[in-house]
Amino acid sequence: MGQIKRVTQITSKTTAVVAHSYLGTITTVALTDAAQGTFEFTVTNKYVKRKANIQLTVEYSGTTGTVDARIKSYARGSFIIKITNVNATEALNALAKVHYSVIHD
Repeated sequence: MGQIKRVTQITSKTTAVVAHSYLGTITTVALTDAAQGTFEFTVTNKYVKRKANIQLTVEYSGTTGTVDARIKSYARGSFIIKITNVNATEALNALAKVHYSVIHD
């Protein structure tokens, strides 16, 4: 599978990242989304094929809010991650680390 690719968003939570690997970690900027807030960003990854299975897990060390990460869509060479603060009353207050794996049949 190779090395784990680690990338960090630099300017905003919607900044696209390039992460060419089967396994990786994307660190977001500090998140301050309100309760139920959502945003998306694109990951360029040459290992994503037409029939890929992309899995996500999230690390969030904030004291308020709850982060959920899902694959919104994917195409050959990229995928879109949708992040939602699923907490009904509290805003996010920290960065998140989104771990991904790209699996093929």
